[in-house]
Amino acid sequence: MDYGNGNEEDDDLFVFLVCLIEEEQKRLRSSILAANVKMRVTAWQKLLSTRSNRMFFQYLRVSVQAFDALVKGFTRIWMDQTLLGKTRHRHRSRGKFCAADVCGLSLFYLNSMCTQNLLCLIFGACPSTISEHLSQGLRCLVGFLENVDKSRVKWPTGQALEDLEAIGERKYPSLKGLKLIGFVDGCKIRTQTSANIWKANANYNGWLHGHYRCNLLVFSFDGKIIHAGLDYLGSTHDSAIGITSNFYDEAEKIFASGGYQILGDSAFADVDGVISLTDSYLAQSDVGADLVSMRQGVEWGMRIWQLHKRLQTKLTTKDDRRRLILWGTVLLINWELSFGVPGNQIASVYGNYETPDSLFDISLN
Repeated sequence: MDYGNGNEEDDDLFVFLVCLIEEEQKRLRSSILAANVKMRVTAWQKLLSTRSNRMFFQYLRVSVQAFDALVKGFTRIWMDQTLLGKTRHRHRSRGKFCAADVCGLSLFYLNSMCTQNLLCLIFGACPSTISEHLSQGLRCLVGFLENVDKSRVKWPTGQALEDLEAIGERKYPSLKGLKLIGFVDGCKIRTQTSANIWKANANYNGWLHGHYRCNLLVFSFDGKIIHAGLDYLGSTHDSAIGITSNFYDEAEKIFASGGYQILGDSAFADVDGVISLTDSYLAQSDVGADLVSMRQGVEWGMRIWQLHKRLQTKLTTKDDRRRLILWGTVLLINWELSFGVPGNQIASVYGNYETPDSLFDISLN
């Protein structure tokens, strides 16, 4: 599937919006009461009514089934926050937008590069309403996803470790005995320049000549994220994130439970539970090349993460919003995988992931 580039994304959204509005206007013109009828159907409502896997995947990166399941859990948290008065305008929030609208707004925001003005046009609301519901929606989305098994970021145990080891050995038989279950790497995400000079300096990365936030992700061979250290200062070393996010501690636990290990590059310490691609491993002709090849999988993982288009923009300097964006996209990867949403190259290459042939067939309307 062609995901396109950042510039095409806004153009596609604009064309999608204009086409839906023109279609609605034509329908109204053909009506006898057209002069007295106002257009009430928004682009979002039109998208929601299509119930098309192709359309949902293009704009929300979930299937219809995954969206319905997400809304069901999202609604409970959204209603609890609304009834407890955690939003400033709870009555207006419930009257203007339903839970599906707020959830859709959050997904649309995370999976596009569009501005708030474009969101206002798509969802048919003023900027203040969009801003309020987006803040509420991102909190509810993360709050739900981090507490369900299908999306929770957690380390495997017991039989799950054995299954992951078998997946790796099936792909690379020469690495049998190393008991690898996944790979780790760091990723830098661009941010806006803070008006606070101290924060701006802290986020500046001299090597890349820009402002960034550093992150660390561990992917297992089934394509899921099992550990995440997110939103560190722009020049933080990957190994330092590993220490402060307890990556090394967790790696030692799985090593102690059965000798299982995580594959990383030379930035990581070669300790119990972690194989670092140092010269000692690369010099071994029988396994060195396969270790380098296996580690390529983590690069695919970073690409999967950044297919959520919001990460391709310069993230906000507001700490709470930025962390919700980072955590929300991480949790969505696991959620999408659980429902067979395509695009996870790790799971596809390692041969333990199948998408139903009809799920995203091009003929779907």
